[in-house]
Amino acid sequence: MCAATLAAFAGMAQLEFEDSYRRIFRSSDAGYLRLEEIASQFGAGENDCVVLVEADDVLERGVLRARREGHMAHDGMPGIEAVVSIHSARGRRRVGRYWLPVLPGEGDDVSEERLVAAREELRRHPLVIDRLLSRDGEATLLVVRLDAERQAIEDVNASLEEIHGVLREAVAGTGAKFGLTGLPVIRSETIGVLKHEHAVISFAGSLLASGASWLLLRRFGHVVIVVTPAMLGIVWTLGLMGWAGQPLGMINAVLPALLMVIGLTDAMHLLFHFRREAAGDARRAAFGSVAELGRACLLTSITTCIGFGSLMACRDETIATFGLWAALGVVLTFLAVVTAFPLLAVSRLGRTSPHSAEFSSFRGSAFERLAQLVTARPGSVVVGSLVVCLASAAAAAQLKPDYSFTEHMADSEPPRNVLLKCERRFGGVPLLQVAVSWPEEQSLRVAEMLEVLAATHAAIERNPMASHPTSFLTLLESLPNVDGDLRTVLPET
Repeated sequence: MCAATLAAFAGMAQLEFEDSYRRIFRSSDAGYLRLEEIASQFGAGENDCVVLVEADDVLERGVLRARREGHMAHDGMPGIEAVVSIHSARGRRRVGRYWLPVLPGEGDDVSEERLVAAREELRRHPLVIDRLLSRDGEATLLVVRLDAERQAIEDVNASLEEIHGVLREAVAGTGAKFGLTGLPVIRSETIGVLKHEHAVISFAGSLLASGASWLLLRRFGHVVIVVTPAMLGIVWTLGLMGWAGQPLGMINAVLPALLMVIGLTDAMHLLFHFRREAAGDARRAAFGSVAELGRACLLTSITTCIGFGSLMACRDETIATFGLWAALGVVLTFLAVVTAFPLLAVSRLGRTSPHSAEFSSFRGSAFERLAQLVTARPGSVVVGSLVVCLASAAAAAQLKPDYSFTEHMADSEPPRNVLLKCERRFGGVPLLQVAVSWPEEQSLRVAEMLEVLAATHAAIERNPMASHPTSFLTLLESLPNVDGDLRTVLPET
């Protein structure tokens, strides 16, 4: 048992936290497989940090210069794959095959007339307005894509710190302010919250279990006897998860509290039997309790295992994995209880007093009166219980599954506030991805594809949950054409 516990602690040292939003929804459904395919080809937004820059006029020369400096600094930063902002926008003028940028620069060599013309072109640019620049000119976005090869949370946090430092330096003295959001930022915040909540829940579970045990047992040694095996089962389970490379996520983080309740109930049954028999031979009473009640505890563990194991039939991989580890945790907790309990009970912790065998603390209490009420009217209790169960089932049937990227973030968190501002000004972050495919033998550069993309844009605009679609069609709209006919631009792409 000591060797297993030491190995479990070594496994816990390797335990990590789930750090990918996309993996939360893993399943064998065609929709998820399609998402994986799209992510491999275009990215799923998991690596995109969104910088919101706000000012009275984000197109003012000083703000433009500061943002360009930030753009260029990020573009050459290690850990950054790409940067997109209004400085990336290309106009309708070109030299050879090179399309000139809309913004000519913000130096003293650039006249105010040229800058005014560039501002007007930005406000008309299909790839800029409502995508990277708000219509009121008070907000603009800068998208920083982190390197997909550096996804360890330590690397992400280091990149976010560097981005913050560059932005603070760039906007200093301009009157502009910036905020940072996006999935990497939310992911970093969520992992921090998850670690904190895991520690709090584990500590609170142990504290409440110990308090409840004290109310029932009124002996410190006996509290240790019932709580320690349950905690041992938790350690064994988390250690095995660490060795297996299974991270803790937003769902299976409840395992410690869950296993504490399961292990505590088994140990409590064994202890009450032990207290009744310990007046004679304590050793015989300790091992006798396991021998007499072990099979009953085993049956309850098996039924609990079956309940959790049934979740493995779920197509959602996260739920199925939770069911697997919950079932394994129940098994390990049962083994920890039946192994550790007799060893602790025969020690000095298991000493009993003449009053230990009785449940004297609650004799004549509300518990006893409740028991008398139930036994006096068993029929009424059964009928009332059935009514409550049916009402609860009807209420449960009204529940609908829901998930929000920010549900683990406090309302006052800066990334959440920036995200809400992006929703008001630009339609929201992250982007909704719509895949349009065509036969391999057909080229993208045909008129039929333009019609399909136009119809797709119209459908998205009609949907209240989405706005401002951007696609190959939007790119064509940004290029010079003849009489608004986008087919004339196809040879240029």
